[in-house]
Amino acid sequence: MKTISLFLFALISVFCYSRENISLHVFVSLCDNEYQGIVPVPKNIGNGDDPNNNLYWGLSEGVRGNFNKNKKWELVYNRKYTNTAVSPIVYERCVYRSLDTNFFLIADAYRGREIYAATVDFLSASINHRDEYLSITNKGVVYIIPVGRGARNIAYIGHNGLMDFALPNIPIENQNNRKNAIVLCCKSMHYFEHVLRKNGANPVLLTKQLMYPASCILENVMYGMMRNESKKQLLHRAAEAYAKNQNISVRSASGIFYEME
Repeated sequence: MKTISLFLFALISVFCYSRENISLHVFVSLCDNEYQGIVPVPKNIGNGDDPNNNLYWGLSEGVRGNFNKNKKWELVYNRKYTNTAVSPIVYERCVYRSLDTNFFLIADAYRGREIYAATVDFLSASINHRDEYLSITNKGVVYIIPVGRGARNIAYIGHNGLMDFALPNIPIENQNNRKNAIVLCCKSMHYFEHVLRKNGANPVLLTKQLMYPASCILENVMYGMMRNESKKQLLHRAAEAYAKNQNISVRSASGIFYEME
């Protein structure tokens, strides 16, 4: 009987999460003074080869820095590619689970010099839905999490590389996937909206001015996405987070973001 009980417990643990899990996959291009056309930031936070101290990743307002300390989220997976010969493009992947829902955040940290690859991977993920999953075991529980083209929601954080290089030619396979897309970089509406719509994706948050892509914006917007809020509500959430981060009014912060149709 004891053996049967242990078997049933293991079986329940394995299947307690199914492929119905909802996820957002964010592609983070590390801030890089040397390899990106940005207004230089302090050297210690603008090194695209130092994820731990990078403005968009390791610092408190970066994706990993924010969510690692966030009591509403649990880190269920972390892989660091310390040897660039193994992964010369991505330094680290973190996966977080919302403690209130079955919503997962997959976050990839791309080397600053690999901003082109980060942009291509993000746009490729916007093309169509494909069965791409990440299987993770954490505390005896197996999570099957949609990633890449399998993710229902995708996001990009970093410098707007399309200001510096030509739009990559990505073949379109499905023009009606309605995948939700967020782009947090300067003037993303002018550079990303047309290609996302062409790919069949559904842009839910874009910017129309220069801005700082603090991860708190993505976090607050995700809470709205979990509740199936409208684009107008998501914009207000983004403005609230940005206003608090920049110490400006919500009205002023609202002008940073593009009001989506």
